[in-house]
Amino acid sequence: MPISISGNIVSSDPGNGLYEDYLREKNIKPHPVQERLLTLPDEIFEALYGGAAYGGKSWILTLLPLFRGFYKFRGYKGIILRNKFPDLEREIIRLSKEYYPKTGAKYNEQKHSWEWPEYNSYQDFGHVQHSSDITMYDSSQYNYCSFDELTHFPSYPYHYMVGVSVQVHLLTSPSLGMVLILVELDKHSSTIDS
Repeated sequence: MPISISGNIVSSDPGNGLYEDYLREKNIKPHPVQERLLTLPDEIFEALYGGAAYGGKSWILTLLPLFRGFYKFRGYKGIILRNKFPDLEREIIRLSKEYYPKTGAKYNEQKHSWEWPEYNSYQDFGHVQHSSDITMYDSSQYNYCSFDELTHFPSYPYHYMVGVSVQVHLLTSPSLGMVLILVELDKHSSTIDS
């Protein structure tokens, strides 16, 4: 099944076996909600994945670009956003440092960005503590954007990034009522219930 990423990148590559290696190495299997996020069809432009604390949301968000093989497409640029940068450093960046190097990625500490030199592709980490901070990413032309803990963001950054036509994955903990107000679900969206 091909995977579409905005910016005219289309993937039919299921990844590089990293997902299967992880399952063997850690002797775990993702729960059904994580599997559903990994296997969303092309037509789904944005997805909301919610659940309780420690449910594996940040793990799947961080590794999804690897499992789906997005980084293998020349020109791919993705970003994972949190409200505050220390939150990225405590979990997502540490996790990425465990797995991204296995795919040939090199990390730039100053830019908070992974680069795959072979493919000229990037995965960035950013923060949006105030609504106006989202404009820091204006000229980046991201193909993929993920908001970790959407309920910690004001609505403007989400609407701003969706307005620039990137594939979006949203993760949130239980206060789903607030998120449903922000996300107007349509034929190009999907909510994954835990």
